[in-house]
Amino acid sequence: MKQMKAKTFVILMICAFVAALCVLAGAIRMAQSVWGREHNWRNGYIDVLSHFTNREEKANYILQADLPHTAFILGGSKSAALEPDLLNSYTNEQFYNFFVGNGNFRDYELYTNFLLSKYKGTVKEIILHLSSHESETFIHKESDFIPAAIAMSIPEKLQSEFRFLKKYYLNLQTFFDLYKSRLYEKDSGITNEYGARTRFGDDRTQKLLETAPVKYQNDVFAYWGKYENCIRSLFYGEVYLAGCDKNIEALRHIKAMCDSRGVKFTVVIGPTFIAEIYKYKTLRYAEYLKEIVDVCGEVWNFSGINAIDMNPHNFANGGHYFIFVGDKMIETMYSTEPNTSDMDSFGILLTSDNIGAYIESQREKWRALKAEYDKTGAITLQGKTDASYLGK
Repeated sequence: MKQMKAKTFVILMICAFVAALCVLAGAIRMAQSVWGREHNWRNGYIDVLSHFTNREEKANYILQADLPHTAFILGGSKSAALEPDLLNSYTNEQFYNFFVGNGNFRDYELYTNFLLSKYKGTVKEIILHLSSHESETFIHKESDFIPAAIAMSIPEKLQSEFRFLKKYYLNLQTFFDLYKSRLYEKDSGITNEYGARTRFGDDRTQKLLETAPVKYQNDVFAYWGKYENCIRSLFYGEVYLAGCDKNIEALRHIKAMCDSRGVKFTVVIGPTFIAEIYKYKTLRYAEYLKEIVDVCGEVWNFSGINAIDMNPHNFANGGHYFIFVGDKMIETMYSTEPNTSDMDSFGILLTSDNIGAYIESQREKWRALKAEYDKTGAITLQGKTDASYLGK
């Protein structure tokens, strides 16, 4: 047999590599069908399996003509629990939940500009839901991705499309995630038609946590690491928040964009389970809150130390609250008499007049919890029989 020429060998290797990629892409496509990842982003049903998918499909959905939406929710994955249908009933608008995984202020500014440019003159309200962890960094490495629909130049659009295809169809991790998702129902990881998390998905999660103690412990208490370490860090850990300055700059731009177009702009800070609060516990975060209030004038706050956030049964996992908590938030935000004085209530409208009192109230609650921790080595949590459980 004649020795194979180097050029022929290279061509064969390239062909083999391309064939392997095609097989992988085909396997993932088949897995989507067989294991329940079929969805239709054109109708608003978005696959949130990956941050790339989430961003790309929601941006493509919004690009379609003749959509009815007049209001939008922006935020990270926590904001997925804000139900557009319920918001519509309070506002008479047509909301779409444009949440993305690992939300950050780079995203929020880009997407605000995108939405206001796409829906010129028709957007009436934007709700920006903050998860608090935006304070850690201006942009997450995992979400360093601009969907092709939003990218400004042709090279950016081509690069975006390539990264999307590579991440979604040529990634073994996608295949493994699909395999794991088959353990749940076929719609696992798919939003409702308004871009939010589904109620039946939450119901399924509740039932699963109730019947699986180990999963409950891992998903809720150990979401950010060992629970005992998280609580100790709440009292004795050191925190550096690198994203605050750039976040406030981006927030000013977002507010200015909305103001210039007559769009109502509402900022809401979502609930955080007590085991997550250590991540933001610092004097810088208190100043950050003041700066947010200074930019916006008023901000709805549901985070921090309160009875609801100390009840693990209000959370689908240690980083995300249930939709029934989001329902309570919406009811509170659109009440005729907003709470501005009760520092113990779940949901307070922060203004320049009460932000100082709120911060001091949180410090007092922190001191009380620390005293309990120093004495007993633990803190008392709320339970399902307590009034703080909102899922009754």
